[in-house]
Amino acid sequence: MAVGTGLWILNETSQKVSVQISNNSEGSASTFTVQTSQLLAPTFGANFWNRTGPETITATVPLVSGETAQVVLAGVAARSQVTFYTDCVVAIEPTTGVRIQTYV
Repeated sequence: MAVGTGLWILNETSQKVSVQISNNSEGSASTFTVQTSQLLAPTFGANFWNRTGPETITATVPLVSGETAQVVLAGVAARSQVTFYTDCVVAIEPTTGVRIQTYV
């Protein structure tokens, strides 16, 4: 595996986000909890998942209303940063640039 090949998942909501990352290229397809950066600063150990190819990210995101949104991002490239906010998710990908998906 190349150094730094993987996905950074960040959480800028006020609550934890439940994330599942497919394992088409490598890694575990388990569901992971990503803590809010308001309580825990992002770290390599808590926010980085090894992947070498495109993956699908499925997340349950808390909304300001108290409800949750189910978000699916398909084909997220390795070396991407995905950040969840209370009204959208932003994926910064090395080859395709930025994509934003709103969910409210």
